[in-house]
Amino acid sequence: MGGAEVYCAICGGPVNVPYWEDGFEEEYTYDPTVVQEDRSDLEWLKDVRVIGEDPASTGLSRIWVSGVASHDDHGYFDLEEGDPVMELFGEESLRTYAYKGHHSFAVPYHQTCRTLLAKYLNLEGDAIDIDGNDDNGNDRSDDIDNDIFFQVLRQLADTSEYAQALKLDYGSVSKNQEQYWVVSRGEEHFVHSPLDIPRLEQYFNRLPAPEELTWYNYRPDYELGYDPISALPIELRLSILRYLDMPSALRLFQTCRALYSTQGSNSWWRRRLLADMPWLFEASPIEEVITQHWDRVYKDMWWASRHTRDTPYLRENHWYQSLAHMKMTGLANRRRIWEEILPQIAGPYEKLQKEKAQIDLPDILKGASSTGLRRLIRPEPEVNSSFRYYFAQSIAGLKDAHIEFHVHLDQEQFIRGLHFAGQQSSEQGDLTQDAFNFPTTVESVQVPANDCLTGIIVTSREFPDGEEGSRKIVGMEFLLGSSTSQQVGSTDGDRRLIHVSKDHFAVGIETFSSPEGGLSRLSLLQQPTLLSHGIGRFRSQGSTPDHVNLEAAKFLWRKHIPPPGLQISDHSSGYWSYAMEKDLSPMEPLIFGTTDAELADITAISIDVLFGGIEVQYGNRPTRSIGSRHLAMKSLIIDGQGGERVVALNYVVKHIPKGIHIVTNYGRELVVGHSSQRPEELVQYPPRDPETEQSTYLVGMYGWWTSRDTPKARLEAVGCLFAAELDGKHQSVPEMPDLAPGQGRIWEPSAPTGVRVVGPILGDFSVKESLGINSRNLEALDRCPTRSWLDCSRPLLELRVILCHSFDEKQVPLSAITFKFADGAKEELTIGPEIRPQSPIDTQGDGNDWCWCSLSGHGRKTEDERSVHPHYRRHVWELGGKRLQSLRVFLSPIDEEVGRGSRLSGVQFIAEDGSESPKWSHWNFSSDDAYMIENITFTDGKIGLKLFVGETRRSVTYEDPIVYALQAMERLA
Repeated sequence: MGGAEVYCAICGGPVNVPYWEDGFEEEYTYDPTVVQEDRSDLEWLKDVRVIGEDPASTGLSRIWVSGVASHDDHGYFDLEEGDPVMELFGEESLRTYAYKGHHSFAVPYHQTCRTLLAKYLNLEGDAIDIDGNDDNGNDRSDDIDNDIFFQVLRQLADTSEYAQALKLDYGSVSKNQEQYWVVSRGEEHFVHSPLDIPRLEQYFNRLPAPEELTWYNYRPDYELGYDPISALPIELRLSILRYLDMPSALRLFQTCRALYSTQGSNSWWRRRLLADMPWLFEASPIEEVITQHWDRVYKDMWWASRHTRDTPYLRENHWYQSLAHMKMTGLANRRRIWEEILPQIAGPYEKLQKEKAQIDLPDILKGASSTGLRRLIRPEPEVNSSFRYYFAQSIAGLKDAHIEFHVHLDQEQFIRGLHFAGQQSSEQGDLTQDAFNFPTTVESVQVPANDCLTGIIVTSREFPDGEEGSRKIVGMEFLLGSSTSQQVGSTDGDRRLIHVSKDHFAVGIETFSSPEGGLSRLSLLQQPTLLSHGIGRFRSQGSTPDHVNLEAAKFLWRKHIPPPGLQISDHSSGYWSYAMEKDLSPMEPLIFGTTDAELADITAISIDVLFGGIEVQYGNRPTRSIGSRHLAMKSLIIDGQGGERVVALNYVVKHIPKGIHIVTNYGRELVVGHSSQRPEELVQYPPRDPETEQSTYLVGMYGWWTSRDTPKARLEAVGCLFAAELDGKHQSVPEMPDLAPGQGRIWEPSAPTGVRVVGPILGDFSVKESLGINSRNLEALDRCPTRSWLDCSRPLLELRVILCHSFDEKQVPLSAITFKFADGAKEELTIGPEIRPQSPIDTQGDGNDWCWCSLSGHGRKTEDERSVHPHYRRHVWELGGKRLQSLRVFLSPIDEEVGRGSRLSGVQFIAEDGSESPKWSHWNFSSDDAYMIENITFTDGKIGLKLFVGETRRSVTYEDPIVYALQAMERLA
């Protein structure tokens, strides 16, 4: 597919210097006599700014404008270090023209083009030079209202997936707006600055002498006789000519001697210049200075501002030759932008500007802030109207204000509208039934006279509708200061909290709505609590609401909002998180426990090895889980009653979250996926207070899965939940254990004691991997971030193994092994995941197995294996209380030309009575002849196995853990 360029929203031109080489065909290059050899005259194309909206902003204006931004590819712009917008979003690049998705809509433009727009709108800033700076060098390019400007750009947005510009008619430049900018000989004017035109400045500094030749090739041809127009005063004749376009005037000159003589007037040409060429603003300052030869100025500017390819006619034209040295291509670009594009932007801008001037901001909104506009539905209407409803004209008026809301529901009981129905509604534009293109019914919600609105919980659900599906509002809960609420519609769905900030009170609401789509965004307008002094209805609210979690307003939550008192970390997501829409992607909270009793009741934490889901098991409470696929669950047993607590979660985040690492205060660990020591990939929790060095309690986590209800569910974002105290008080936070930093590998669940390794590592190998002209050795054990061990000295009731689809026909895909001991309480020890029955989600609902291997690049071999058996195969070998005698290991030597060592190709256990387990190997293993066989015999001293566990490396989204190598372990003397 390759890359793609985007274009300036105002002029439609490129946002960087176009590329061509001298060796290109002349047709696809720019004329070196027109474009400077070093192309420095095209540098203005790189002076690009990006304007966008921060819906989460608490200001009534949510518009931001970046500093200089450099286009990278596909509409992404890199910001300069220290740019406030970079700090605002925590990202070094911005995506533009992305109307849909998690990126807020943003638009790039040349700073020069914005200055030209300001001149068109007559909104130039005071003392502004051509670079858009004032006398002090500050960036103050114009008086354009950014809120109105952005609203116009959003109305003109091209909502298609791969938009490169606005939905404007860019006129003559449109043919150049391909995947990459089209460089074409003779079209240099498209890339020259419409403001910085040195030859134009030189022209007006030294105006030309009169020209004998006329710029049209004819003179009037008529008989001398009576001409009635000659009797008209000169002023009237000038008025007639003023309202004619130039081609009409020239034709009239041929038939009317009086008008022909009138055009010879210097004042007529001056007036025509100013009227016909409003974009020639350099002429205005010299209007009174020049008293002769305005006809020549008009003619010169008329020709210089027209882009016309060199033709035989023009080469023969003496006058054109006299202007050839001028090469005012920038003036042609200015005229193009001024006449073809700016009217399309200026029209809606001036309309909105006029509407805004008619609105008198009431006292109650002066100094007010917002909770941030939250998007509520999908798809969002392409054009929305903003409504701001305030509860009274002044804060004092809130004391007796009647606060009532009307909620509009359509015939399917989806909420489609919300407006304030109190005394101010008629003054602010009442949102009645006539505002919608569909029938609705209305439910009324009244806030009691002694109470106040503190927040609204919006409940919404996803519905199948096209590729992306749709999200609709099914309920609203109005939260009151008295800790009561009023519900309209359903509470079954995903929940979005919109609540006043701490130490604030609500004075109004703001909505985005459209006749076609209805309500799409919502926020509360608020003022600081100190301004509500003496108004009794706000006493019930207090300064710190304790019945809601204000931090939960960051996200939409699946089914449940995290309870009060929990701190919510920022989410971590990778650079593949295109599908994530912060307002519309429901996070799933998993609460481990908010009291010490709950945390003490935890018995295990399990994670699907393909990141399909996470769950916590309890001794006396129901299991809690998030995610939709709980198929291959890898578990860590937790001794909650004995004081064991989860004290850290580490995430490895690359293009998507690729690893989760759990640590307890007992020094026991669980690793799913990658384990990394690279700080740019590893996100560690919990944080410590920098002043007190006190850690918080890790009490939960949250995540978001894309395609949640399909087999392709993918974890896109993860975060943690903390608490500063448990049971209403601060307690001692369990200390982080000493995990022997620097040992390089992780023992799961913990390092063994009283044993050591002995003998060779069976399955240790390396292969060469080509990287272009270079190559490197890939060491199998380097792929194994974890080690585990099995005690083979105890009697077993049964031995279970899990095999997964293989990636190499000579590597056993041993994903898990479980020992069920016969002594004690029939304890089980599992290395790897336990496989649970598949759900309809795992099988696409039709009984057909699906796995990530279908996306593998291993071709026919993978297809054959998938057709023979499901992704996971569970095998059970009953031992009935017998001990293991030995292990037979099948090894496949690596060809010396490509590597060294041997792959672990199969394993077979032998019991003390000589009975043998099946040969567990890759799926089509049939003969022992091609393999080396090693034996590990278990004795009183040699009692166990060390397992080296890594990922399959099938080159798919998620990899299974498999055992790459084995080594014997013996008791310490």
